[in-house]
Amino acid sequence: MLGEIYGVPRLGQSSVQSDLADRNFEFYVRRGTFGDINGGNSIEIPSDVRISTGDPNGAIYLTDAVTLSAGDSQAFFSARSLAPGSVSNAPAGVFNRHNFTGYTDSRFGTLLVTNHFGLVGGRDAESDDDYRFRLNLKIQSRAGANEAALRLELLEIPGIQDVVFERQAGAFIVYVYGISPNVSPGLLQNVQDSLNDKAAYPLTGLAIAPDLVGISLSTTVEFKAGTSAEKKSPQLTTLELLLLAILKHDSATNYFALQHRWGLSIGTTYPALAKLRKANLVEVKSNTEGKAGSISLTRRGQQALDAGWRTCFTGARSAEGTIRAVTVAVLRGKADEKRQAVGAAREAAARRRSAAAKRRVDVEDFNPRKSTPLGLHMWMTARLDTATWEAQAAVLDEIAGELEGAGHEVVDSSDSRTPKPKTPEPDVERRQDPFDSYERIL
Repeated sequence: MLGEIYGVPRLGQSSVQSDLADRNFEFYVRRGTFGDINGGNSIEIPSDVRISTGDPNGAIYLTDAVTLSAGDSQAFFSARSLAPGSVSNAPAGVFNRHNFTGYTDSRFGTLLVTNHFGLVGGRDAESDDDYRFRLNLKIQSRAGANEAALRLELLEIPGIQDVVFERQAGAFIVYVYGISPNVSPGLLQNVQDSLNDKAAYPLTGLAIAPDLVGISLSTTVEFKAGTSAEKKSPQLTTLELLLLAILKHDSATNYFALQHRWGLSIGTTYPALAKLRKANLVEVKSNTEGKAGSISLTRRGQQALDAGWRTCFTGARSAEGTIRAVTVAVLRGKADEKRQAVGAAREAAARRRSAAAKRRVDVEDFNPRKSTPLGLHMWMTARLDTATWEAQAAVLDEIAGELEGAGHEVVDSSDSRTPKPKTPEPDVERRQDPFDSYERIL
């Protein structure tokens, strides 16, 4: 209502457009010319070629048509974001992949791409707090072209994080802080155009990018006397806690056992174990050939597991993380921890079921737009999310039911009257695991 009274509509979602004049996106070759990689001919890039980053969840941009002259080695081009909103914002130098193969040496990947500036024009729908701030600026700017009026005008430009004014004699400077540290020429020009339209004669405004100075900080944490070991223990991920629990159960395991017995790839476990080893939580012993041999839990690692295992449930954001948390509880063999694992699995299933229900609304919204490439992309993504989260919820409920019912019996290891299992055989390949019934889900 206030927005309608003062003529300040709420800012909606916006996409990113990188114009040719920005000299941002660029095709180039590392050596030679474009003709050298296309049999002496120019390369015709059609529209809608996909430009992406190394991140599978990163932003995707679509090119406009451009011709790469045979005698050139670099050429700028314009592009637009595939999806609207802030998900399309990206820093400089991250776009290094494309799906264009219409040139002679395409099998060698000799046509390269990059972006010289950050992309900051993507904007989500304006939040209530930001809307209130702009309404307040509108009220303050009723006098005309004052600072509040200029700030209100500039903050409507996509990609602006903040502006700082500096007074000069007969002029003023506006330092433009974008979402990306490197402010693009296009964004500066948009600010300058707005200043030229808004500033009152004879004052002139100049939009410039600030000189940013990088800093680094180091901190030392000192605990007061009486701080518990749980609060002092390092924050460990669910994978790291799972490794500690496995090592507690298997006193001398190795990378081979972790991969072939527990289903944990070396690429996943090696960085985690390196971190645990550096923190003196595990010990990796070398064999006679100097290679990594057995891995064992240290006393400090045992303390970290005892103090931090509860964070498995709070830190498990994915279905895989919840499965790891359940495994930790079962390996520790305590009845109260098993009950907490059941509750955590039920709660995780409920969260995914709720998320799937909300995402199903998006599926219905995108359904009429499937005739367009963008609409089809959004519909497929929403449909896959819905099916994935519903399936994960069903599996997590099944896991909780297995723990509560006829699944593996977890006894309270704190009860001294509980009979102890037989000592297992030392052969890694033939050892029986107390969690064999769950090994399939790791």
